[in-house]
Amino acid sequence: MVEEFNKIKVLIVEDDVRIQKIYEIALSEQIFKKRIIGEGSAAVDIYLEWSPDIIILDIMLPDITGYSILSGIRTVDKSTTIIMATAIGDKSAVNDCILVGIQGYIVKPFKMKELNEKILGFYSTLNEAKAMASIQLLNESTIKTKITLDKQAMQATQYNSPFDIRKSVEEIYSSFSSTLKIANIILSTNSNNEEIIVIGNMNDFNQVLINLVKNSRAAILANRKKTGQQANTTDRIDVTITKENEGVFITVSDTGGGIAENIVGMIFDPYFTSGVGLNTSKKLLEKMGWKITAKNIEHGAEFRIDI
Repeated sequence: MVEEFNKIKVLIVEDDVRIQKIYEIALSEQIFKKRIIGEGSAAVDIYLEWSPDIIILDIMLPDITGYSILSGIRTVDKSTTIIMATAIGDKSAVNDCILVGIQGYIVKPFKMKELNEKILGFYSTLNEAKAMASIQLLNESTIKTKITLDKQAMQATQYNSPFDIRKSVEEIYSSFSSTLKIANIILSTNSNNEEIIVIGNMNDFNQVLINLVKNSRAAILANRKKTGQQANTTDRIDVTITKENEGVFITVSDTGGGIAENIVGMIFDPYFTSGVGLNTSKKLLEKMGWKITAKNIEHGAEFRIDI
């Protein structure tokens, strides 16, 4: 194991808390000593005080650009490895940074498994010996701990994996839209091409979405029978993803007549029989640190998952 003073010090300047979490999880504790900050204005002060070996700069920060930080550091320091983190489409900004002097750039969203190797590869352009030793240690550690990690994967780390929540919603749409259409139920989503990366268990989240859509379908069919609506009545189930400040929430709403007011506060309780798997869904979300609530809206009910 590498001693603390031999670790490669890496300063990460990234304002997106979800990307910060990916860095925290993905970068090897054996190889790197990490400091992660969200404000670009503090980066130069920490650089001067801490003297990192590597700086990873997000190009677009809310208070100052990564380019400005890079330019300031490069006026006095040509030997620190600086890597830019960029979104697809920032090619012009990356080219400007290359002219000032960077060792490389990574494009978000990046793959966790490749992050260590990419960063060490860029680091090797200025510090080949230490980078190669770190890569060797990383490979040895991977081999030695593979069995342990496999055993722990379903326990300790399975709720800390990044995934694109948009893809989960798209999968649910593909699975249910055709069959719901036969029953004159429209399933709609607001999914688009923008990736929305969250930290959690994708399989558990998918199961929760399946439970909620099934509940909405059952509520709509029961409401039609209760109110005597015709079979050709068109109802809706809407699955909506909303980004709000630094958080994300998902709502599943329907036109199924709503939840009886005397039970709306009990539907997530153990052994309560109204609703498919609602208590299980609540437990799965709580394991990830998420929460679920329910309320009545006009013509139906709405379930909200806060991440």
